[in-house]
Formats: sequence, structure tokens, C-alpha cells
Amino acid sequence: MTSRRILANTAFNTAGRVWMLLVNLLLTPLILSYLGDKRFALWALFWTLQTWVAFTDLGIGVSVVRIVAGLASKMHRTKLNSTLCSALAFNFSVAFLVLLLSWLLAGEFVTRLHVGVQLQGDALMIALLGPVVLVLLALITVLDCFLRGFQRYDLINLVAVAVSVVNAVGVWIALYFGYGITGLLVATIVVYLAQVSALAVLAKRVFPGMRLHLRYISLRRLLRMMPFGLHLQAGRLAELASYQADKVILAIFTPLYFVTTYDLGSKIASILRQIPYLLTSAIFPVISQLHSDRDFDRLWTIYSRGSKYLWMVSTPLFFGLSLTAPLVIQAWLGYVAPDVHRAVLLLGFGFWCSVNLSVAYNVGTGMGWSKPVMHLSLVQAAANLVLSWWLVSVAGYPGVLYATASTLMVTSALFYWRFCKEFGRDLFVDLRLFLRVLTANAVPAAVLLLWLDGTGIDGGYASRWAVLPPLSACVVIYVVLYLVAIRLLKLLDGADRAWLGRFCPPPISRLLFVG
Repeated sequence: MTSRRILANTAFNTAGRVWMLLVNLLLTPLILSYLGDKRFALWALFWTLQTWVAFTDLGIGVSVVRIVAGLASKMHRTKLNSTLCSALAFNFSVAFLVLLLSWLLAGEFVTRLHVGVQLQGDALMIALLGPVVLVLLALITVLDCFLRGFQRYDLINLVAVAVSVVNAVGVWIALYFGYGITGLLVATIVVYLAQVSALAVLAKRVFPGMRLHLRYISLRRLLRMMPFGLHLQAGRLAELASYQADKVILAIFTPLYFVTTYDLGSKIASILRQIPYLLTSAIFPVISQLHSDRDFDRLWTIYSRGSKYLWMVSTPLFFGLSLTAPLVIQAWLGYVAPDVHRAVLLLGFGFWCSVNLSVAYNVGTGMGWSKPVMHLSLVQAAANLVLSWWLVSVAGYPGVLYATASTLMVTSALFYWRFCKEFGRDLFVDLRLFLRVLTANAVPAAVLLLWLDGTGIDGGYASRWAVLPPLSACVVIYVVLYLVAIRLLKLLDGADRAWLGRFCPPPISRLLFVG
């Protein structure tokens, strides 16, 4: 029953998020073509700053997931309402305070940004309308996490897919009619208003006893929620330092062009971070529930199987994307920019190192292992910021890429060693399995590399459409050889068949599973 629930949650989560990832990838070239390099860099910086400011919620959202997951089966009306209302009140209050401060300091913000006269109007609108987006995001976070605690990933992603369509239409209207960044901000506000409303209605449907009332706001409950969330918030700090702060550093030390190339490259490389992460994010509430029930046998079974499945997905994604990066960039942007290509390769490696620990991270945090996560995350954040700041002054744009890739690799290894030591896991058992997964990818990667080199198909193409056939051929070659390697190395056994077999067509099931 547990495996079925995890797989169902994962399927809904993956389908929804992959859809939104594709929508975002399709919208990016459109936005870039209308805004140009400089305004696109300003738009990317807006979302970077928005992510940093969202850090002020002190991790309340993840605490909501953990608490609701433990209360959901009991349907404890008072505690559930108190958790929801207290979190909403806190997030809204902090976001509203940021909104007031931003409005008061909008002029100073524009003056100090040094964006030039032509972009000052856009910067001012970001300072005025951007905080409204933050307020709505604060409410969305709590309602989203409340539904995650009930493990209703189907409803969460249904809403996400629906609003992504509305957002795409809004973006096109704003750009086509020349409203620029102001129009994009207004479209975002409208979309988030719709998302807040939809999530609230669905939360009421899942929990009919839901009541939004001041009497349910409890300072005592809020204070009990904060420590766990604060510890994990440090993890978000490390993520921001690794994935977002680089753009701010580049904006300070280099022309805005490099902010754009970094953002474009990171969007492609983030496929390595987002898709495998989607396969593991549904584990957290289940682990919280199993830990609450003291069911450690199933808990560690989830860890072992989940880690293997994660590596079997993330590794071919990394090798495949690294080898076909020029084709992917050509298909996406219509041209291959060397600086974007470099960002894809280096950031992709760092993201791959980090995402391979997603199962360990979700299992650890689901069991309340938050302080070590906080300590290691702070080390990662500090190391990345210092190294990026130093290397960008020495080597320019490439320095930031090398700094992020190297800090993600080192701190990921440190995190995994600490996790195994804390919970008595045999590091070498996992290492041997990981090496088997690497071996399964060695032949497909080598064959694809030789084929690309021999045919020269990774060169420039006249259009996006012309690159699709060779890119599709690369995918087919890699996938076929990888499936054969999985069978020959016996990576999937009878226990895996019990977990995954019913989701595979019979021909693929007979090919993949041994025993």
C-alpha cells in the first residue's frame, strides 16, 4: 500500500511538474525575443530577488507538510485548522511587511541598481508590483503544503497545470501588445490570484472541517513549528547560494549579457535537478508518517529502492544531456551560444551531484534530521558565495560556473558521508550500486559520443526543426542501449518488479526485471 501511494503521488507530481517545466522552457525564448538581453536579465534578476525574499517565511511550509502528514489520518480538526491558520497568518504578515518596505524604498532601489535610464521604469515597476507577487506566493506556499500533507499531489498538480496555461496566455498577451515587464508582472499577479483561490477551494474539499478564523491562530503552535522549518530553511539558503546568487554576482562584476547566458544555461541544466527531484519529493510526507508510526523496516526499504531508481534516472539524464547539449540548445534557442553551452555542462554536473542525494535528504528530514542539514547547507552556501565572488574577479563568467560546480560536488559528498554515519548506513553498499548504475551508462554514452563525433551531427543547423531528427536519434540510441545494459547487469530484481512491474508494459517488464 505504501509503495502504491508513493508511486501514485510521484506519477501525479512528475506529470504536473514536467508539464510546467516544458511550458517554462517554451516561454523563455519567447520572452527573450521580445524583451532583449538587458530586459530579460532584469526579469531574471526579479525572480532571483523574489526567491531570496521568500526566504523570510522561515521554512513554515515544510513544517506544515510534516505536521499535517502526522495529523491527516486522525483528522484532528482543531490542530489542523490551527496549523493552517497560524502558518497563513505568519506568511501573510511577513510578506505584507516586505511589500510596505519595498514601496517605501522603491526610489532608492532603482537608483542603486544602476540599470541605466532606459530600464529605470521597468525596475520601478518591479519594486512596486513585485512584492504583490510575494504576498500571493506566501499564501500559495501554505495551501500547497497543506495539501501535500494530505498527499493530494493529484489536486496540487491539476491546479498547477491549469494556471500554467493561463500564465502562458497572459505572457503572450503582455508581450504581443508591447506591455513588457509591467504586463508580465500583472499577468503573474492574475495567475497567482487564481491559484490561491483554487488551492483554497480544494483544501476545503479535502478537509471539510477547514475553517479560516482568527481564533485558530496560535503563537504557541507557530513557535513549535519554527525550529524544524528554520533548520531546513538553511537548505534553501544553500540552494539559493548555488542556483540564484550567481546571477546577482554576475550582475555586479560582469555585463548583463552574462546574467542572461547563465540563466539560459541553468534552465537547461536544471532538467537534471528538477526531473529526478520530482521522483523523490513525494517521499517526504510518507517518511514522516512512517517515522511517526515507528515503521522503520518500510522506511529504509523506501530509501534503498528510491535511491536506486533516482540514480537510474539522473545518470542517463546527465550523460545524455551533456553529450547532446549543442543539439538541445539549438532546438531551444535556434542557435548555439558557447557561453550557454559552458553553463549547461558545468552547472549540469553540479546539479547531478546534488540531486543524487534527494532520497537521502527527504528520508533524513522526514525523520526530523534537520540540524545537520542546516549545518551542512550553511557550509555549502558560504563556500559557494565566497568562491564565486573570488573566481568571478579572477576568471570572469567561467569562474562562477566552476565555483558552483565544485562546491556542489564537495558538499554533496560531505552530506552523504554524514547521513550514512548518522543512521548507520553502509556507504560502500550504496557506492557499489551507484558504480553499477554508472557502468550501465558507460556503453550508451561511449557509443553516442563516437556516433556524434563520427557523423558530425552536433554542428550548426539552419532551424530548430532541422535539429529534431538527429536529437531524436540520439535519444533512441541511448535509451535502447541503456535498457539492454540494465538487463545484462541485473539492476532490477524481483522486489523491483513488485514495486514497478505493474506500471510497465509486459514486453518492457520482461526485458528489465530479473527474477
